Amino acid sequence: CCTKPFPVTRTVRDIDQGKKRKYQFHIPIPVGQGFFPFSIPPTEWDDEVKARVQSPSGDKVAILREENDQKGKNGRQVMEIWTNFGQSLSQRIIVPTDQHGKIINDPAGFGTLQWNPDETAVVYAAERKVPKNVRSFFEKSTTADGNGEDEKVVGGEYTQGLGKSETWGEKYTTISGSLDLFILAIETEKVGRVQNVPGGDFDPLDSSGGSTLGQAVFSPCGTHLVYTAWDAGAGGQMPRRLGLIYCLNRPSKICMSNVTKLVESLLNSAEDDTDAMSIMSSPSAAVSTARKHFGLTEKLDEGFTCLTPDSMLSRSPRFSPVKNRLSRLCFLSNKPGFDTHYGCFGLHSIYWDTQEKKPNLENYQILMDQLADPQPLDDNNSVQVGNMGFPGLYVSDLPANCCTSEFLLTTTQWGSVQKVVRISLADGHVSLVNVDIIRSNGGSTERNASQQLLCVTAEGGAVFSESAPNRPSVVAYVQPELLARDNVARKVEATLVSEMGPIAASSFSPTIESDVMKRLNFSYDVLAMRPPQFKDTVDTQVQWVLLRPRARFDGKKPALIVVPHGGPHSCTPTSFIPSYAFLCAHGGYAILHVNYRGSTGFGQNALEALPGNIGTLDVKDVVHAAVTLSESGWIDPDRIGVCGGSHGGFLASHLIGQYPDMFKVAAMRNPVTNIASMVTATDIPDWCYVETMGCGYIKPEEFRAPYKEELGVMYDMSPIKHVSKVQAPTLVALGMSDQRVPPSQGLEFYHAIRARGVKTKLLTYDDDDHAIDKPKSEADHWINIKRWFDEHL
Repeated sequence: CCTKPFPVTRTVRDIDQGKKRKYQFHIPIPVGQGFFPFSIPPTEWDDEVKARVQSPSGDKVAILREENDQKGKNGRQVMEIWTNFGQSLSQRIIVPTDQHGKIINDPAGFGTLQWNPDETAVVYAAERKVPKNVRSFFEKSTTADGNGEDEKVVGGEYTQGLGKSETWGEKYTTISGSLDLFILAIETEKVGRVQNVPGGDFDPLDSSGGSTLGQAVFSPCGTHLVYTAWDAGAGGQMPRRLGLIYCLNRPSKICMSNVTKLVESLLNSAEDDTDAMSIMSSPSAAVSTARKHFGLTEKLDEGFTCLTPDSMLSRSPRFSPVKNRLSRLCFLSNKPGFDTHYGCFGLHSIYWDTQEKKPNLENYQILMDQLADPQPLDDNNSVQVGNMGFPGLYVSDLPANCCTSEFLLTTTQWGSVQKVVRISLADGHVSLVNVDIIRSNGGSTERNASQQLLCVTAEGGAVFSESAPNRPSVVAYVQPELLARDNVARKVEATLVSEMGPIAASSFSPTIESDVMKRLNFSYDVLAMRPPQFKDTVDTQVQWVLLRPRARFDGKKPALIVVPHGGPHSCTPTSFIPSYAFLCAHGGYAILHVNYRGSTGFGQNALEALPGNIGTLDVKDVVHAAVTLSESGWIDPDRIGVCGGSHGGFLASHLIGQYPDMFKVAAMRNPVTNIASMVTATDIPDWCYVETMGCGYIKPEEFRAPYKEELGVMYDMSPIKHVSKVQAPTLVALGMSDQRVPPSQGLEFYHAIRARGVKTKLLTYDDDDHAIDKPKSEADHWINIKRWFDEHL
C-alpha cells in the first residue's frame, strides 16, 4: 500500500465560544495499487493561526500567525517556516511593521500568500499602512520652536486616504481598501514592496484612489509576479469603491511585474542596501516622510504590463505545469463585462516561455468564451445535467491547483448542480467530469449530487468533494490515468478517501453519528420546467430543488416552505446546507428551493432576463413553482410559508403582499423592502439601478444620486408598495452591521406591518453583517425560524 497525506481544512461552528474553529485533516491519497484508507486524527488551528500554505515541493509550510501580547491585544505578525514536510519548525520571522499593515488571507477574494518556485520567498498582499506622520490640528508641532517645517501631515487624522481608509464594503469593513504586494525573503527575513505595479507611484498625500492588488502568483521561472488589479480610482471606472464581496462585476485586470532585481536584493544577505533601497528625494519634508512610511523607495525593476487591456473583468491567474519549457497562464475573463453582480466568465490563456522568462503576448488565446445560452458539448447533445446543455463557466475563482500540462479543471454551476468540467489547454474543448464515488457498501454517486474540485495533484490526479442536500461532504480521489482519458463524461470511478464524522458544535447538543445520519433520512429531487412566458423575456428552463421529509406516521401531508435564493443572480445548489437540512429533517417540512429566471448557471441571456423585471418575473416564477407543487397533491396546499434572505427576503415580503391568501407565514433575513430608500445607503448602489432599470442603464463611472423619476420606479418595484395587503405572521432578522442591505430596510417593513396589527417578531444581531453567520447568532436565528413555522404553519 502506498499513500500520501492531503491536507484539508474544515471549519466548525462552536456555539459555546461563539467562534468558528478550524481543523486540519490529513487525508490519505492512494498512489499506486493496494490502497487502504487510514485515519489520522485532525489537529486544531489555534486562534492565532491565520493561514497555512504548502510550498510547491511540499517540503515547506509557511504559517502566518497574528500573535497577541500578554493583555490580549493584537501584537505582531509572525511567519513560521516549517520544513521536512511540515515536521520541523525551522524559522520564526517577525514581519516588519514599518512597511505595511495587516497581511491579507482571503482565498476567495484578494488571495493569500504564495511561494516562489525556488521556495526562497513568498508574496502576499497587505494593507497600505495608515501613516504615523499624520497629526491632529490640536497636536503640537514636532519641531523644536514650532515654526520649522513639520514632518507630519497636519489635519490628516480624519482624512480619507491618510488617517482613514475607504473600504470595499460588506465583509471588508475592517480591511483597508488599499492593498499593495510585498515579497518576503525567507533566509534574510527582508521584506520589499513591489513598486512597478499599477498605481505604484501613488502620492501618499492624495486620497483620490489607485489600484487594489491581490491574487498574486509567481511565474514558473520565478522572475515575474502575475496578479489581479482592481480599479480603485486610478482607472477612471470606479469613482468610489463599491461593495466587492459577491460582486464580480468590479473592473479588474490581469497584470504582470518583473521582480527579478527586487528578489535578488531581498535574498542578498548584505546589511547595507542603501544604494538599492535609497529613498527618493522630495521637495516636501511631509511628503518625504510619507514616502518613507509607505516604503516608496527607488524602483529596482521597471514597469508593469497589463495582460488584459481590452477586458473589463479579469481575475484568478493560474499557471499550468511546465512542459517542453512552456507553461500556460490561465485566468477568468469577460471582455465586455456584465452589469449584474455575477455573470458568465470565459477562460483565457497566454503561453509562458520559461527559457525566455516571459510570456508570448502574441499567443493570447480565448480557450472558452462566455456563453449567452446553454450549448451542447457533443454532436448529439447527449452530455447534459438536469436536461440542459453546458451553460458556461459560473465560478468566482479557479482552484489554486487546477491544471495538468494538458487540461484545466474547475467547478462550475450547471443549473442547480455543481459539477466539475475539464477544459483542454490545446483547443478549449470542454468535457463534463462525471465522477462516480464508489463506497464500501456498494453504493455510488447520486445523479444530482454536487461535486467540487479541491485540487489537482502533482501526479495529475484530482481530489474532489461531494455533498447532497441530505448528506454532508465526502472526499474522493481520481487516478491520473482515469482523469486523462478521452471520454470523462462517462462515469469516472473515484476512490472514497474520507467521510468526515460530525463534530459537536454545542454542549447543549451532543452529536452521535448514527443518530445524525438517521435524522438526515429525507430525499430530494431536481425538478425542471419552462415557466409561463412573461413579456419578451427569453424562453428558458428553470429548476427547483425539492427536499422531501420522510412520511409521517399519521399520514398527513407535509407543510411547504418555499425558499427563493438571494442575489438575485446566484443559485441554490444540490449541496448540503445545514439550515435547510435542519428544517426538513427536524421540522418535517418540505423545502422548495426555487432557482427562478435570473439565477446563475442557466446562461447569460436567462440571467439578464430579470434586471428591469424584479418584483414581477421572479415573483411569478416562485408562485408558479408553489402552485405546481400544490396541485401535485404531495404537500398540504393550505400550509405554505416562505423563507428568504437578502433578495430572497425581498421576494418573501413581495409574496406575502402580492399573494396574501397563498403564503400563510414568512421568515426573512436582512430583506430588501424599499429600493428607493436603500439606493443611497447601500455599498452597492449600482445594484439598485441595474435591477430596477435594466442592464446597460448605468455604469459605475456614472455614479450619481437617483433622479426623482427613478425613485418612483424603485418604489413601485419594492415590497413596501404592497405592505397594506400583508396579513401573514412575519419574522424579521437583521444583522445590525450590514453594509449591503441596511438594517433600516427590515425595520421599515417591520414597523409598517406591526402598525397594521400583523403579528410580527424582530431579531437584531448587533455584531452581525449581511450573512448573520456568527455561530451563536446563526444558531439562534434558525431555531427561531423553526419555532416560528411550528407556531404558524
